[in-house]
Amino acid sequence: MPITKILLCLACVANMALPAEAMPDPTTDDNQQLHTSTSEGYQLSFARDGANASILKLAIRHPDGSAVDDAQVVIALIDGQGRHQLARAAADRDGYRIDTGTLAAELCRVEAEVITDGQLLTDHFRIVPTT
Repeated sequence: MPITKILLCLACVANMALPAEAMPDPTTDDNQQLHTSTSEGYQLSFARDGANASILKLAIRHPDGSAVDDAQVVIALIDGQGRHQLARAAADRDGYRIDTGTLAAELCRVEAEVITDGQLLTDHFRIVPTT
């Protein structure tokens, strides 16, 4: 077997053996990372979609590092004037997505409630304008 194939096979095996924490976060591809936190051992990672700034993405990981794909997610989007818009997140290939719609440019605070595995996970954060 040529040395190139052996090295490639070793790289594949090493990649499969890495713990989930060492694997790249799906929200970092072309996205603007906004906030990451831990709630009840679950990791919540929020990002803006790089291709569409009005889409807010949420990746949720179990305490063991595996992706959560069965959560109920409700997000409160809050603008600078204190106006609230409640949105239910839709499942997406990389987690959950929320269309922030008309609040995209004025969005300054996000509050999230996630129900998964009988747990209520909560998080909130501010978005600092980049302009």
